[in-house]
Amino acid sequence: MTTTDRFHVLVIDDNPGDIDLIELGFSDLSIPIRFSQAADGISGLQLIKELSASRSCPDLILLDLNMPKVNGFEVLESIRSLDLCARCMVVILTTSSAPADHARCLALGANRFETKPSTYDDLLRLIGLLHGESSGSSPAGSV
Repeated sequence: MTTTDRFHVLVIDDNPGDIDLIELGFSDLSIPIRFSQAADGISGLQLIKELSASRSCPDLILLDLNMPKVNGFEVLESIRSLDLCARCMVVILTTSSAPADHARCLALGANRFETKPSTYDDLLRLIGLLHGESSGSSPAGSV
């Protein structure tokens, strides 16, 4: 399996520790991935535009809400309104558990809204679930 054939995950988050944990989670679950990352909304949008233009969109985007410069709401709105990587599953992965944030993200086109897990085991369960949904091996749906 070549790198370009692998399940492609893009994480947009300003916390490098969270990015590292997500990448480690895929590795610990032995899920071969192509991993991309962006440390803020501006670089995340730029990367998505480049991936969209080259027709190499990720299978899954994990997007934080609370970032400097351009927040996750703005990134999500741009992805959907500009029709960037239209088939890509976008999951909001945030510290927020506010119902208003959840509703707003789903209204803007997020496929799921998840509060960041508090334990590594919970993160592993979430990664397994999201991989299954976005790769088509289990039913997808909004939570």
